Amino acid sequence: MLQSKARKYLKGRAHGLKPVVSVGKEGLTEALVAEIERTAASLELIKVRLLTNIPEQQDKLIEALAGRLQGEIVGRTGHVVIYFRPGKEKSAYPELAQFDAV
Repeated sequence: MLQSKARKYLKGRAHGLKPVVSVGKEGLTEALVAEIERTAASLELIKVRLLTNIPEQQDKLIEALAGRLQGEIVGRTGHVVIYFRPGKEKSAYPELAQFDAV
């Protein structure tokens, strides 16, 4: 569980990132979850775009996504979710250690 300072830090680092995975009309599939995990394993911090316009569907999708992923949802801005999965060896974000987050 990330502390609020760590979340704030990661949101700031994610600001300049572009979404690398999109959740389409098929919703949350095993292939999509595997793709998010594979991408996050190498990049650690990614953005996922939700391609649905109905906020209730987005909320349900984010809850389902959070339950199936190994990392943590850092935040959400509109149709974009920020996802963080710490690296197994050396983190790309060593500053997180000062927040006692990882």
